[in-house]
Amino acid sequence: MESTPTWIQASLGNPRRAALAALLLATSCTCGDGPAKISSAPSEPTSATPAQRGSHGPRFGAVARANGAELPLLPDRPTEAVPTEASFSLEVDRRIEGLQLRLYDENYRLVPSSDSLLLDISSTTYRLTPSEPLAGERRFTLAVEGLSSGDERSQAEAPRYRFRTAPRK
Repeated sequence: MESTPTWIQASLGNPRRAALAALLLATSCTCGDGPAKISSAPSEPTSATPAQRGSHGPRFGAVARANGAELPLLPDRPTEAVPTEASFSLEVDRRIEGLQLRLYDENYRLVPSSDSLLLDISSTTYRLTPSEPLAGERRFTLAVEGLSSGDERSQAEAPRYRFRTAPRK
């Protein structure tokens, strides 16, 4: 694993960190003329949102999980066809004790859900499961909340993940 960056090597023993490392690696590609080039350390995505700018702020990775599959959610573009029975997970590359993930419907009403916050020394995982399957063919927003000024981010810059659910089966 000589050519594997050390920040990925350190993540390979932990599945949650490995998934976050893969997401960070995917966002560290720089695209220009010709094929994408992958840097050896995380860098800013080329289409950085305010929540992704800067080298000192937390980095986020969100996924929808259903039927054993994971669908990455991106803060800069809506995701289509998220299964109505999906649960959601947010990984952050640092410990943030007050972090919350909230799910809102297209009328910006809070969707009832159960959630859990897992804190590690250097990471945070937030899991959210809606109390009932989501309505089909509707728009939803996952909003990151609970960031403080100590996190070098204001709440206005926190990522929001927009998605549309697939038709109900």
